[in-house]
Formats: sequence, structure tokens, C-alpha cells
Amino acid sequence: MRATSASVVSHLSRLSFVITRGRWLTSYKRKYGLLVTEQDGARVKAARCKFCKYFGRTVPIHNRKRKACTTDQFYSEPFRADLMKKHVEGQHANKWGEYNALSSSEQDVFFENLQPRANTMFCYVDMERDEINLVMSTKIVDVIIGDMMFRPEDELNALEDDDVAGIGDCNRKIEKLRRGAFQLFKLKEGGDGYVVKIKTVMRFKLAIQNVAATLEHTKSTCNMAKLSGISDTLVRQYMRVLVGHALQVMSDILASFDVWAFALSFDGSQHRGTTFFDVRARVAVNGVLYNLHLITMPHFDRHTTANQEAMLVKLLDVMYEFWTRKLIGVTIDGERTNMGHQNGVQVRMVRCALFNVVQIWCGPHQLDLGVKEVVDEVDGGTWVKTSYTLSTYLQKQSNLITKMGETCPKKTNCWLALGSVLRFCIARAPRITTFLDERRQQAGNADPPFLTSRWWLMTYAIALIISIMNEMVVKLQAHDLLICQQRQLLKLLADDIRDMLAVRDVDDEFDNLPFVDYVRRDNNFVLLTKLREYVDDLGTRAKQHWLAIDANEQMIVLQTIGRFAIGILNRIATVEAERDPTNNAADNLEPPVMPKDLVAMRSAKFISDVIEPRKEHLHATAWTDDQINAIESEHRELLTTYRRDGGISSIIDDQDHTTTFNGAWDAFRDSRFHQLRCFCAGLATVFPNSTSIESDFSILKWELDEFRKCLLDVSLEGIF
Repeated sequence: MRATSASVVSHLSRLSFVITRGRWLTSYKRKYGLLVTEQDGARVKAARCKFCKYFGRTVPIHNRKRKACTTDQFYSEPFRADLMKKHVEGQHANKWGEYNALSSSEQDVFFENLQPRANTMFCYVDMERDEINLVMSTKIVDVIIGDMMFRPEDELNALEDDDVAGIGDCNRKIEKLRRGAFQLFKLKEGGDGYVVKIKTVMRFKLAIQNVAATLEHTKSTCNMAKLSGISDTLVRQYMRVLVGHALQVMSDILASFDVWAFALSFDGSQHRGTTFFDVRARVAVNGVLYNLHLITMPHFDRHTTANQEAMLVKLLDVMYEFWTRKLIGVTIDGERTNMGHQNGVQVRMVRCALFNVVQIWCGPHQLDLGVKEVVDEVDGGTWVKTSYTLSTYLQKQSNLITKMGETCPKKTNCWLALGSVLRFCIARAPRITTFLDERRQQAGNADPPFLTSRWWLMTYAIALIISIMNEMVVKLQAHDLLICQQRQLLKLLADDIRDMLAVRDVDDEFDNLPFVDYVRRDNNFVLLTKLREYVDDLGTRAKQHWLAIDANEQMIVLQTIGRFAIGILNRIATVEAERDPTNNAADNLEPPVMPKDLVAMRSAKFISDVIEPRKEHLHATAWTDDQINAIESEHRELLTTYRRDGGISSIIDDQDHTTTFNGAWDAFRDSRFHQLRCFCAGLATVFPNSTSIESDFSILKWELDEFRKCLLDVSLEGIF
């Protein structure tokens, strides 16, 4: 009997294994770092390895008989955990070991804020061969690397040689430096283009990831002969090769028949006495959207619109001579040189293009300007002035900083910084209040800021609204954000603030309300009872300050909060990224590009409103009539499939404002809608804002710190 029972248990166990084997388990997503790419209701049908997506494969090449696979790993039914484990252990050994040692919560954020490998130039350089051969156009090397990014004074400073006698000697040294800088670039036979041969791949790979000093230490410590001969000069040569190759890759991408449209975003910023001009490009290759850094270079001429236009046109002419056929969008912030509706840089670039170009004024920048106006109005301007004075005062109190172990953030003109200051003050309110009282009682000290209960109440109330806005701004900074998604995020932000304070539109019911029962601003109002509930929900400390003021001040606080909230809502409502040629909000918004929006549009309207206005543009970039007709037919097929196929309809219905363009279209594993996707990808290249440029400037200021003042422009670009 025992043997029989044991055999039954064994049989049931094997049967259970057979039944469950091949099904998707929710634990796979975190356990093996997978991204679900196709789903039919609750049933997962396909997944992608995130290690491949963000880091690429790292497979030893020694003793291999076949070329190593470089594509991303996808899994489909039946799912096998043993194959997943084998893949990550064999293809991503180092990153898998690092990932496996983390806790569950740390694994959940392991892949956040990472750039996909396809968005980096390392993806296009084969580092595994014994020799690297790179080919670059003559214009890229001579004009961009040899002219626009070659500063003789920096090259001389890098020599640390003060023995320069006269202009003639200086010119001879500069010419010698130029020859040395481009020693690795050899003209091709016939003189059309340059070839660079890198025979010491390991040294090249380390040089572009480190500095010469680190390489020298590595060579001496590891006694590696392959690293011999490294120097500052060679590292600079390698950097020029890397930058030249990166620009050549971008040039090839822009010239590709797969790319029918691309968009630009650019801006300038001053750092350590030098103005840097940063340019980014968004392109769609084979239906996949990419946000790529193009170049960051110094700008020494006067910062006029004509000079900036000339520099941009010179750069783009070198990159791709027919760029005017493909330019579809130009995005800038609100700086006057860029935004002028008659001679601004944006308008000048639009005039260069052969077809209609979407003009974008950065949405977050518009929001920033509006919030500043509303904040400056609070309590007649005294509230923000006190906040600034408090921030400045606390930063100078070394004893308080030592006790707390941190410094109060600096209050700048950016309201995001104001949010950091308010969070700091609220979290440490008792300690700050006690410290200020003690300092006030000590003789001989300058009077510290006096924080009233009225100020504290407004701080608690405003900080909560600003914290919600800060969270939304982080989402607006996504590199793959679309214009339609930015519009949705701003609407969600407005709805959140409106619901939190119960702000309502003025209607017929409003006329019957007593004047003393509400706060009105423009066409919105909020009841005082709702404002009082909002204050009550701010917590115990806020309640103590509420009880410390009289009824008159309580009314002032409620009215101030109400007017502030409505003012913020009004500013959000005025944000419109798309602009017309006179820099006013455009009447015609960008067409839909996401599957969820496309299935809501009739075929006739899609043809008349989306395809027809862009037919000439498509023809100019080598699209045939058959390809354009395929867009129409695939849209009709998408509508039919959405109505009849429950799996496709559930996939599309599950997509929302958080779904990326690539993620939304990757959900269709087959290529039924490939031509439609390629067309929509070109439309989606337009930058919704200029936060990618601001991110580049943050990197620039981090890399070019006080200890790296002599970093060459080409080396800085190599870092990018």
C-alpha cells in the first residue's frame, strides 16, 4: 500500500510538472529580468531579456567557431526557466551576478534610468575583433573634427609648454599639433574619405572609457604589454576617432532610406566662461524611435541668431546634404534668441526646410514660467521672499548643518528647487524653529528670519501642490516621451490638483452662493469649506499653526491657498507645445501615432488629415506610391483586427500614457502593420520638450568640473 501511494504521488507530481511546464510564471519577470512584450488578456505570449536591451551580450570570443549572436533574446511559448537561466548566466555573467545579489526591491529599480544599448554609439563599434577599421567622410573629419571642434589654444595649453616665442613659433606648433592630432586618419585612395585602423583594440577600448593616467596605472599594475605606448596625445587621438565614428554613424542613419523624417532640439548654455551649444536628434529607423545625442561644441562667436543658424546649417550640411528634405520638427526652450517669431533660430531653421516643420516650445519650460508668476503672487510676494531668505540663512549655519548632517538646498529661480527647500523645512520644522529662536535670543547675532504661523501654513499647503507637480515633471523628462503623452500628463496633473482642492468651474449654481462662502479667480472657484478640509488634512503640525492665528488671518490663508491653486490650474491650461509661425498656440495639433489613438480614427479621416498633407514629403524621401498605399491598407486592417481579434483589442486597450511608442508597436509580434508603424514613427520623432538638452548640460557641468578645466572639447564630446 505504501509503495502504491508513493507511486501515485510521484505520478501526480510528474503530471503537474508536464501541465505547468511551458506556462508563464509571474516570478520570471523579476527573477530573470524580463520585459513582457506580448500579452493576450492575462496570458503572456512573449517576453524580452532586459539585460540584452540595456547592456548587450558579453560572450568570450576565444575558441569560437561561429560568430557570437548580438541580437536581443526573446522568449515565447512554451517558456522554459532552464533556458532563461542558461542565457543570463552565459551571456550576461557579470551583470547577472550583480543583479542576483540584490534584494527584490532593488531588482525592481535595477533597470530604471538606463539608456537602451541601441541608443549608444558602442552598439555600432565592434570591440571584439583583433583590429578595428573605421571609415569616415572627408567633411566630418575636416570640417567638424578638424575645424569646429579644434581649438589651437586648448591644444597648446594641453602641452603645458610656455616656451613659445612669437606668432610664427606659435603657428608652427599649432600646425605640428594638428598633424599629430590627425595622425590616425589616413586618406582613402582617391581622397574621398578617411580610414582609421586600430590594431590595439584593448588599449583603444580602455582609452575611450578612462583617462591616460588610469591606463598607465593599469599597464604597470597588470604588466600588460598591449597597453604600452599610451599617452595623453594618443588618448586625444582615440577620442577624435570615437567622435568621428559616432558622427559618421549618425550621418549614415540620417541618409538611410528607412528614415523619412527626423527632428532637432538644441540650446546653448554657459559654463566656466565658455558657451556650449548642444544638439540632439530624434530619428525613427525601421519603425523604432531613437533619441540620440548629436554633438556638444563650444560657440565663440557672438550669440546672434545668424551665427547660431550658420553653425547649425554648417553642421547639418556635413552630416547629410539633403537634411532639409527630412526635417520635420524643431524644439527649443523660451530663450529670446531661439523663440523670436520673425528672426529666431527656430524660425530660421524652419525656413530652411522644404516641407512643413512642427515648431515646439518646451512644455515644462512654459509651466516653469507660469508657476513662477503664481508663486510670486502668494501673500503679496512676502512668502517666497521669506523662503529665499530662510534658505540662504540656513546654508550658512555650520553648527546646525553639523548637527543635522545635511545642508538646506539652495533656493534658485527654478520652482523645482523651491520644492526641495520646502520639503527640507517641513521635515525638520521643530529643529529649525528651535534653532532660530535660540539664535534670536543670543546677543550680537544678526536677526534670523522670523517664521510666522501664517508662513508655515502656506508652506505646508503649497509644498503639497508643488510636490505633485515635481513628480509629474520627472515623467515629462522621459527621453522617449511623445507630444500626445505630454498633453495627457499635463491634463492628469490639472485633474489631480482640481480634485484635491475641489476646484470647480463657474456655472449657474455659482450665482446662488453667498460671497463669503468661496474663493474665485477668473472662471474657477473653490468653496471655503473644501479649503478648510484641505488644511485639516495637512497634519498635526499644520493644525497647531492654524490654531495659533486669529480668524482674520485664517481667512487670508484660505483665500491665498485657493487663489494659488486656481492660478496653477490656469497656467497648466495655457501650456501648449505646438506653436504656429507667429509663436502662438497652433490650431492644428500633431496627428495620432499610437495604436490606441489610430483605432479611434476612421480610415477616411486618417487619409485626409494625416497621410495627404505629408505625401509630398514622403515622395521626396524615396517613398513609393505602393508604400504609401500600404499605410492606408494597414490602417484599415488595424481597425478590422481591433474589432474582431480579442487578443489585439485587449493589448491596445491596456496601453495608456505610460506606454512608450516602441513598446506599443512591439506588442504586435508580426509585421502586419510595419509600413504603418514606420510612417507613424517618423511623425513621432518631434521632441515634445527640451529636457533631453537640459540633461546633456547637467552631464557637461558634472564632467567639466573644477578638477578637469583642461578637458578638451573633443574629449568632452567623447564622453557623450
